Amino acid sequence: TTLDKNGNHSLTASLFNEFIRRQARNFGYTGYGLLLPFRNEAGLVAGTAANGYIPVVNGGFPENSSNISYFATADYAFKNRYFVSLSGRTDGSSRLSPANRWTKYGSVAAGWIVSDESFFDNVRVFNFLKLKASYGTVGNGTIGDRTTDDFPYLQQYSRNTYGGGGTLQVNRVANNQLTWETRRTINAGIEFEMLKSRIRGNIEWYHALTKGLYIEPYVPATSGGGGNVLINNGSIVNRGVEVTLGFKVIDARDFKWNVDLNYAYNKNFIRDLPDNQNLQLYGTGLALQKGKPLNSFYLVKYAGVNPANGNSQYLKADGKTITETYDASDLVVNGTSDAPHNGGITNTFSYKGLELSAFIVASWGNYIYNNARYNVEFYQYTTSGFARNGLNAWTTPGQITDFPRIDEVTQASTTRFLEKGDFWRIRNISLSYSLPKNIATKLNIQGVRFFVQAQNIFTKFKFQGWDPEVSSVNGGSGETVGGSQYPALKTVSFGLNLNF
Repeated sequence: TTLDKNGNHSLTASLFNEFIRRQARNFGYTGYGLLLPFRNEAGLVAGTAANGYIPVVNGGFPENSSNISYFATADYAFKNRYFVSLSGRTDGSSRLSPANRWTKYGSVAAGWIVSDESFFDNVRVFNFLKLKASYGTVGNGTIGDRTTDDFPYLQQYSRNTYGGGGTLQVNRVANNQLTWETRRTINAGIEFEMLKSRIRGNIEWYHALTKGLYIEPYVPATSGGGGNVLINNGSIVNRGVEVTLGFKVIDARDFKWNVDLNYAYNKNFIRDLPDNQNLQLYGTGLALQKGKPLNSFYLVKYAGVNPANGNSQYLKADGKTITETYDASDLVVNGTSDAPHNGGITNTFSYKGLELSAFIVASWGNYIYNNARYNVEFYQYTTSGFARNGLNAWTTPGQITDFPRIDEVTQASTTRFLEKGDFWRIRNISLSYSLPKNIATKLNIQGVRFFVQAQNIFTKFKFQGWDPEVSSVNGGSGETVGGSQYPALKTVSFGLNLNF
């Protein structure tokens, strides 16, 4: 809405309400005496003495949760040069206990187009310059997507048997103190265009603090647990820079060359943990330690092979003493699975109706635990075969190698199988040709475009697996792993676009 006759002031305000409900049910069963053909979609038939069918329900879990939100936004502009945006929001989640279901948060942002000021008229290098900043909070009450994450403030049991009698076992420890996870972010940036828009860019810096971090430390059975308990009283800091740049390298009438770059750097570290404890995330090969990044590997450092006897060597927790005895008390943080550096570059060449474009991405600074290597370098794990690396195994006193003697019991939780995840990849490359408009007009159509494109045709990396671009998963050894997943699909496609 324009607030004055001159159009200098404008205000837009909105009010919203959102309601989300999730419903699902699942169960598992074992059946004996099933009849064919099946009489319904589940294959269940009535159990009688004649058919001997006795269904046994093994387990199940319902999902029935909801979220409700109320939020408002307001955007104000003065002379289309100064901008202020405000937002406020309140959310409620049934997944949290009644006492902690609701949270409130909001944000404020401001922008200033400096290049519209009169004092900027004599600045010839920049033809557009905008400064911007924001501060705000957001909340997270989802607590994951697994059905077992529903209603974690309630104790969960499973049925079992002991000595021929029925028993109840604690399957999940309740925590009615759970609250919303909140993230506070401050952001500052600059947008610009230089040299008659031959160079354009956007640079942003951010600092975010997440409080009430959801984590799942292990609760031993001796304390009444026997699994993980969800808590949220830690905090983590994320800060970094995001850069986007565009260049018109050649801007002639018939030939053009454009380059677009993007780069993102993110550094995170744990700021606080409950009672300042270091938490080992049971069954994941990861640990949470104050001052260390999230998703840090928790492994014993591998120090190579003793040339005298072929035994593996490890570093003690002090980082100096070498030993041949694996000791879980020597577990230390060794890198993170999250890449701090990510970037991409796109080159686009066009000559009249012909266009060639190539998009290359890169990621570096992270590590991958190669679980596939562990499987094929352990002589007792014969299901997966044996690695060619075994040809370098130690066999003779004095031999220098990084592969221990074949018959040694291989320890999984060591940095022997931790590898750098750096890579760069040609994500997409395309070649197209568009018919001149005069020819298309003679064909009674608006445009014709022929193209061929290829995706993931080349990747450069040193990781000893199929693909270094892996998502975090848990493998047989419990680590956050890669190595055995399928590589990215390579595709080549041809096409024709007709516009009538």
